[in-house]
Amino acid sequence: MEKYEKIKVVGRGAFGIVHLCRRRSDGAFVILKEIPVEQMSRDERLAAQNECQVLKLLNHPNIIEYYENFLEDKALMIAMEYAPGGTLADYIQKRCNSLLDEDTILHFFVQILLALYHVHNKLILHRDLKTQNILLDKHQMIVKIGDFGISKILVSKSKAYTVVGTPCYISPELCEGKPYNQKSDIWALGCVLYELASLKRAFEAANLPALVLKIMSGTFAPISDRYSPELRQLILNMLNLDPSKRPQLNEIMALPICIRPLLNLYTDVGNVKMRRIEKPLSTVHTCAHGRAGGRVPTSRSRDGSVGLGSGKVHSLPLSSVYTWGSGISAPLRLPMLNTEVLQVSLGRTQKMGVTKSGRLITWEAPSVGSGEASLPGVVEQMQPQFISRFLEGQSGVTIKSVSCGDLFTTCMTDRGIIMTFGSGSNGCLGHGNFNDVTQPKIVEALLGYELVQVSCGASHVLAVTNEREVFAWGRGDNGRLGLGTQDTRNSPQQVCLPVEFEAQRVVCGVDCSMIISTQQRIVACGSNRFNKLGLDRIAAVEEPNPSDQVEEVHSYTPVQSAPLHTEKIIYIDIGTAHSVAVTERGQCFTFGSNQHGQMGCSSRRSSRVPCPVPGLQGIAMAACGDAFTLAIGADGEVYTWGKGARGRLGRKEGDSGIPRAVQLDETHPFTVTSVACCHGNTLLAVKRHCYKEFPYITRQNRSPEAKRALHLKDSISYCCRQDPRDANTSNLQPEARRASTEPAAMPGFDYKFLEKPKRRFQCPLCSKAMREPVQVSTCGHRFCDTCLQEFLSEGVFKCPEDQLPLDYAKIYPDPELEQQILALPIRCIHSEEGCRWTGQMKQLQGHFSTCAFNVIPCPNRCSVKLTRRDLPDHLQHDCPKRKVKCEFCGSEFTGEAYENHQGVCPQESVYCENKCGARMMRRLLSQHSMAECPKRTQPCKYCGKEFVFDTIQNHQYHCPRFPVQCPNQCGTPNIAREDLANHVKDNCGSALVLCPFKDAGCKHRCPKLAIGRHLEDTTKSHLTMMCNLVGRQRQEILELRREMEELSVSHDGVLIWKLSDYTRKLQEAKLRSNHEFFSPPFYTHRYGYKLQVSAFLNGNGSGEGSHLSVYIRVLPGEYDNLLEWPFSYKVTFSIMDQSDPSLSKPQHITETFNPDPNWKNFQKPSSSRNSLDESTLGFGYPKFISHEEIKKRNYIRDNCIFIKASIEIPQKIMA
Repeated sequence: MEKYEKIKVVGRGAFGIVHLCRRRSDGAFVILKEIPVEQMSRDERLAAQNECQVLKLLNHPNIIEYYENFLEDKALMIAMEYAPGGTLADYIQKRCNSLLDEDTILHFFVQILLALYHVHNKLILHRDLKTQNILLDKHQMIVKIGDFGISKILVSKSKAYTVVGTPCYISPELCEGKPYNQKSDIWALGCVLYELASLKRAFEAANLPALVLKIMSGTFAPISDRYSPELRQLILNMLNLDPSKRPQLNEIMALPICIRPLLNLYTDVGNVKMRRIEKPLSTVHTCAHGRAGGRVPTSRSRDGSVGLGSGKVHSLPLSSVYTWGSGISAPLRLPMLNTEVLQVSLGRTQKMGVTKSGRLITWEAPSVGSGEASLPGVVEQMQPQFISRFLEGQSGVTIKSVSCGDLFTTCMTDRGIIMTFGSGSNGCLGHGNFNDVTQPKIVEALLGYELVQVSCGASHVLAVTNEREVFAWGRGDNGRLGLGTQDTRNSPQQVCLPVEFEAQRVVCGVDCSMIISTQQRIVACGSNRFNKLGLDRIAAVEEPNPSDQVEEVHSYTPVQSAPLHTEKIIYIDIGTAHSVAVTERGQCFTFGSNQHGQMGCSSRRSSRVPCPVPGLQGIAMAACGDAFTLAIGADGEVYTWGKGARGRLGRKEGDSGIPRAVQLDETHPFTVTSVACCHGNTLLAVKRHCYKEFPYITRQNRSPEAKRALHLKDSISYCCRQDPRDANTSNLQPEARRASTEPAAMPGFDYKFLEKPKRRFQCPLCSKAMREPVQVSTCGHRFCDTCLQEFLSEGVFKCPEDQLPLDYAKIYPDPELEQQILALPIRCIHSEEGCRWTGQMKQLQGHFSTCAFNVIPCPNRCSVKLTRRDLPDHLQHDCPKRKVKCEFCGSEFTGEAYENHQGVCPQESVYCENKCGARMMRRLLSQHSMAECPKRTQPCKYCGKEFVFDTIQNHQYHCPRFPVQCPNQCGTPNIAREDLANHVKDNCGSALVLCPFKDAGCKHRCPKLAIGRHLEDTTKSHLTMMCNLVGRQRQEILELRREMEELSVSHDGVLIWKLSDYTRKLQEAKLRSNHEFFSPPFYTHRYGYKLQVSAFLNGNGSGEGSHLSVYIRVLPGEYDNLLEWPFSYKVTFSIMDQSDPSLSKPQHITETFNPDPNWKNFQKPSSSRNSLDESTLGFGYPKFISHEEIKKRNYIRDNCIFIKASIEIPQKIMA
């Protein structure tokens, strides 16, 4: 429940309580359904889970939106959309037998139809569709289906069987216990449609058996004959006893009676329904006569608007404000408050302006849940809506200019006083602190100065006085304040400017600042990324050297880049990574980043050189956004270029890098008075050039100038009427806005008459009941005063009916006819909203004083206007100036103050924030959290880490920084537990240590301080020990070496011996007679004979000088005592052919022999043989292969040969 604040209980359902809550994140109202799971049966739990499951699957504007579910205090909480308009059943009950129009019925019906179609497409049955489960929005125009607690999801079956639903709406198949499907919901939908048409249920009875009999028979009273046959037939079809004969939902939507209402749901999206308000009857004027019987000349009002006769003609607002960006792709005209806006400014979230009367106006998007609901069938609005309002708390203060930063605003009064409000996180409010301020507050540090201009960056402010002094405050990163440092300042600090530099205008960027002097020169400070401040030293159009590039300056420095340093600059603005400057000659220069084409060049070049924007001349002002640029021509043309995403350019994105004009919705000449760009948004104010209307001139005294003026009548009359949408209705409820927008001068009455007015009461020009009727005495025809004046203003003085010449002097008012018209019976103008009053037209004004649907201002003067029936709810819940008493402390507050008081009342009972379960008054919470709460955190006094209070003691027993004593009692105090091991090992003087020669055999042990004396006294014995140790280690090394050699010997009876560097070894053998090479020894098997092969590369004996000789002999082995002697096993010699096997089959030279058992070299060898005489040569082949044959094939390859020796050993060779 941390996200929501409970307001009141609004109902109790089948399984739980329904609360109205406010979401803390955005203040929107939501419904929380609290279902106590612990006390529910299994079926009830399944129903609650089913509602969550169904709501997650549905997403439709005519279905109550599901937000989330969670468990809170053993209860399932389901958060869903709040529909403040009540149920459809309540709406029908309030009609009091006053039947609805068929259009209204179909408007509700097709919305339910679309919602149910969406439900059935998800394979879900509602099973409890009734008017009590159909909710309405605040304006009771949009329906939303809710309560899916007993819905059925059809997974594998096409029908369901459980008997559920409200008895009056259950279908015949349910009464009979038959399986049912979507057709059962269509029966319930037919019951709802019948109830809308007749204001009573289709099936009602005193008890359940009688009700079931009625449903089974399908008998119900017919609806009124005032409804179309198509509607009556649709109800009959939907309430057919045979489910198969009931129409499908798509068939119903295809009916002609439903097509138009369905289309209206989409085609009327964005339309604001306006209602004309007739001027009070007590103010109806009769026309006085002049001496000649003519009309009284037209009077001119003080504001320049013109009244023709008794009618009033309003002028259009003299200014309009447009915005685009953030998804608005074309200029959107913002609502006005019947005033002229002179200057505008944009911030991250603010849209603000200053009016001609010195008031601060702001445009805001309506908050979620409190604005206009989206239209049926449309998930999103086509254009975002904005609400305009004047800033409160401004009485007696005239605002001259405003500037917006990120989440804060600065405004300047006509007396040169600076006021700020908003977020003070960076000290940008200038009040000497970092606190937020909700209402404009004077910057007291500047009260001794008269300010003439102020500018806000993202998080800093610059202001200039009438004495040309400049003050800066706010965030100081990048040196943007120009104070020589990067420090943040929360109060104004005077800036040092270059000598003879007089500031005229200051401009703040995101991370930099610029100042224009009275001599139209520029100085700048802050980040010069991409040379957006023009501080690089650039001559002509050459790119600057790296040494001439400036990335950041902390004090104001003159612009160095050509041609800006020589041009006279009259206007400048800074974007995120680029800037724009306008010269005295109307030329526009851009400089900085051109990543998105914001420089306005045809090619998106990367350059630090300022460049003129081609094709633009006569520019008056310009502005920069995050990645786009805007320029204003002298005649009001608006050009944009740069990044076009999310509507930044206010036009199509084609040629986004080239300046193109933006089309504004203006039909009259205008001038752009102010423009502001921030991030991706633009705000632009224009002033219209309206013509003053000429006095009404008769045919007798019309001058040639007047005749020419009459040709301008069409444009003049339009220009001087006020658009109803621009009226001051920003704070009205939707009904109030519809009822307060009619201009005073209009044609005939357009009321809802009980009977159609007779023809003699109707104006021939407007075909409506005549307002202020006048009679042409020459022909007797009667017209509305306003209609006739507009007709005659075209210069044609003929009767509109018979085209006979008309004498202006013979037009008279007809008060008798006017009284007859005013006595005609009419309905209230709010009849569509539900008012059932009828009476004479002249009684309408008196009815307004009691009409529940009439718009009245709040009696608390909170500036809100709303219908009388909505007033009690407004006074109780919404009025910011209502009196509210806190239920905890008993103090009284206004509604606005009470909202701020909620959540901070010291007497309110709250739970401990540490979730220890304790509950107490908020004023005691701080003391509890600091001293009493068992879940409070407390730092360990040894390691500094924070632990919950009830675990801190257990931690201290194991804390690595807990102080312990040295076990050797060396006297060192407070040794941390984790440092004890190192202390004992390295630093403890009392610790016993072993002699360093312990590995040599010394076993002496003594305190660490005595080890030195021991080493001095036993030097000789230590040397002896070391010598013995060295001897032992040498012997171990020899043994290890021998074992390594044994491991490298082959044990499988096969030896492949590689003789590398064959050529060199052969030459060596030729120089030395009988030079023998020996192979590594090898074993016949793991425990067998140890053998060795030898080779004479230049031959031996009979093969000397011509052949390669190969021999084998037996060496002394480890297992000779276990073997049979003499050695008598077959031996095979081979010299390996190294040819590629894939090219030719290798041809090895192989010789095999059996050793002579009588040869002494094959007897058991003696380990004492050391000489290599002829008797030890072993047995072999003196002429194994000749030198010529060895060259014929690839026996020699890569200068090496391979000799293979293998022994054929039987399985058992052990003795």
